[in-house]
Amino acid sequence: YNVFLNAHGGSSNAFTDMESTNYYFDVGAEHLDGAMDRFSQFFISPLFTASATDREMNAVDSENAKNLQNDFWRLFQLLKSCCRPSHPFSKFGTGNLRTLRDDPAAAAVDVRAELLAFHERYYSANVMKLVVLGRESLVELRGMVERCFGGVPSKGLVNPVFPGVPFGREELGKRLLVVPVREMRSVEMSFPMREVDSLYLEKPTRYISHLVGHEGQGSILSFLKGAGWANELSAGESRSCSDWSSFTVSVELTDAGLEHVDEVVEVVFAYLKLIEEEGPQEWIHEETSTVADCGFRFLSKRNPIDYTCSLAGAMQIYPEEHILSGPYKIYKYNPASITECLSYLKPSNLLLTVLAKTFEGKTTSKEKWYGTDYTLEDISPDLLTKWSAACVTSPLISNALHFPPKNDMIASDFQLRSHPS
Repeated sequence: YNVFLNAHGGSSNAFTDMESTNYYFDVGAEHLDGAMDRFSQFFISPLFTASATDREMNAVDSENAKNLQNDFWRLFQLLKSCCRPSHPFSKFGTGNLRTLRDDPAAAAVDVRAELLAFHERYYSANVMKLVVLGRESLVELRGMVERCFGGVPSKGLVNPVFPGVPFGREELGKRLLVVPVREMRSVEMSFPMREVDSLYLEKPTRYISHLVGHEGQGSILSFLKGAGWANELSAGESRSCSDWSSFTVSVELTDAGLEHVDEVVEVVFAYLKLIEEEGPQEWIHEETSTVADCGFRFLSKRNPIDYTCSLAGAMQIYPEEHILSGPYKIYKYNPASITECLSYLKPSNLLLTVLAKTFEGKTTSKEKWYGTDYTLEDISPDLLTKWSAACVTSPLISNALHFPPKNDMIASDFQLRSHPS
């Protein structure tokens, strides 16, 4: 397979996301049929030879070693270690030779046999999605697919259902103090919530992130910059799974901001209270929807291998008529779903993460897989109460926070006009 791809200007790769694995390749246009024939055999009659298994173990170990000093991966695994041990999200997110070779050998586990059993248990045509891009006609491409993939067995499998949610009351209302690898100062406010994939038509978190992430006068960031506490702010979905999701507000702090983390958090909660008290506004929805429509209408062309890869993932989430537009467009206004998602953005449902080099030598714990130094502590009831009462009329804020004004410069009419003669 790889020899064929390399000989014809192609490449291949794969990745495992939160709930699916995506395999993909590209090849010279005239060799698509031959590449697909070889590719399909992975799902029809995989060999899982001992030598290939060993090579893949070493490849996974090498990939993991490369990420050991990467703050993104370190923080991701630390978050996983803070959730309920009974939920699959708590597990090691990648793998190494210890987990793939040494521990199984010590427990007399045949890894190759486990691979075959896993393939039998989870790989079935009825839960797979396929995207093919080629210069051939649709009729020709369909014929290739039927010929190459018709032998993939369909076992009538259903997608796995996970037990409960990863974060409960006992895992939240916590503060994580983390020592990063690189020099950085930031605070992340993470709020686990219901799954939102089924709400893709209205995208309520897009409404919330539009307001929280606004950078103009009256915004959170404008206030924090004015106080000398922050440089950047972002907000939106940070995780999206079939059983839960997470909304995160991230703030890049200044040195002064690091000394006022509690006040920074209070400002965010005051703005969230403002959104809640004002209630959903249809004009804000219309603005975000129009911008989303414009963004989808003028999407930049993507590398074919990236585009097909993303479409295959989208097919697992969206119905046929929305596979292309589903990740981008906002189709309808549903104030109830906005209110529901806002209800999760409360101090009692918060996991607060503060990253700074100043915590070096002062932490109490070390994460198992990446060696990240951290301290996990409860947020005091008094502080949770204070944040719950945060509002824009408080002495700290003095009505400096408000909604952005209506934007009358958003384009919505793209009809061509004749030049007046």
